[in-house]
Amino acid sequence: MTLYIKFSTKFVNKNTGFLSLWFIVFLVFLSTSCSNPLRKGERIEDFNSQKFLDISFLDLQERVEDDDGDHVAQYLLAEYYLEREEIPLAWYHVNEALKSEEFDNYFLMKAKVLFARKEFDEAKQLAKSLEVSGFKHIDNYKLLTEIYLTAQETDSSNHYISILKRTKKDLKEISYYNGVNYLNAGDTLSAVKEFYSTIAKWPNNLNAYQHLSSILLGLGDRINAYEVVKKGITQFPKNNELKVNQAMLIKQDGYIDSAVVLFRQIYAGNDRLLNVNFELGDYYLNKFKYDSALFFLEKSVGYAMDNVSLKIADVYFSQYKNDLALLYYEKALVYDKESPYIDKQISRCKWRINYRNNPNLQLQNQGSTDSTNSTTQKRDTIQ
Repeated sequence: MTLYIKFSTKFVNKNTGFLSLWFIVFLVFLSTSCSNPLRKGERIEDFNSQKFLDISFLDLQERVEDDDGDHVAQYLLAEYYLEREEIPLAWYHVNEALKSEEFDNYFLMKAKVLFARKEFDEAKQLAKSLEVSGFKHIDNYKLLTEIYLTAQETDSSNHYISILKRTKKDLKEISYYNGVNYLNAGDTLSAVKEFYSTIAKWPNNLNAYQHLSSILLGLGDRINAYEVVKKGITQFPKNNELKVNQAMLIKQDGYIDSAVVLFRQIYAGNDRLLNVNFELGDYYLNKFKYDSALFFLEKSVGYAMDNVSLKIADVYFSQYKNDLALLYYEKALVYDKESPYIDKQISRCKWRINYRNNPNLQLQNQGSTDSTNSTTQKRDTIQ
């Protein structure tokens, strides 16, 4: 509405006649009618295609500043921020929109933001309630598919993928959803096929590059993994997961120091990536730089805990911190209960602790050492 009023003000300054007055009335009527909200169940594509909403982000901000009850502007700002992954702002604006009007599309937007906030149960409950109420928007079916894929509920995700296929056969998301579904079911070869298909149809799908490169890396198919990583990094040069896969490929080729340089670069940009911390910790452990190894390994707790616990235990054992070493060997044993190495290390830790706490044992050992030395001296004398 603000834009129309500004225009009419300029018109009045130049024309003061009777016709200009009627024109102002017409503009006000037009601006009022254009701010009519969505009808219940109206499709979002139709809503967004209306020309009066072809306005800039700054215009939307201005509309909200003029009237915080402008639910259309609040909704569009929620959509704007969600696309840019600014989730707190998206959450704020969608709730502001719902304070004024409770349209199905607004509730769908709220469900999307809940999903982005990782509140999966709440997102599912809201999306399902929209479906039950008769809301058959394709975006709601996409959201439900993604919710069930995230929960690895294969039967339910299959159900909604089937609905999407019936609704729109050439939907670009279908091959990607199929790929994730196959991956959840453990069918990696079918997943690879679907992710390749996804990239061909939807070349800017970051998740497809991430999944596909990780699968190929795990299968030991380094040539194809390199190709996918290279294409992915060309599209998404700042993506850390693709960079990590690139570093892992370099490491597998035997260029350990070059891989570590890349891991350090990734770490400089984000020091919270568990797998990067683990790789750096493992590198320094192999270099016998125990303080650096411990620093990174402790920051990787939560990633591949069987390996992390074991490596932390080895660091502490090398430093003769036997109580801590025992603690982490016992944690590692939870993940690998039949490991002879872990059993042996636990016994060695306990012996060390017992030896430290038992003076008699120390004296006995000292006596044994003295006896051995005396015998050696006698042999030397005889010789």
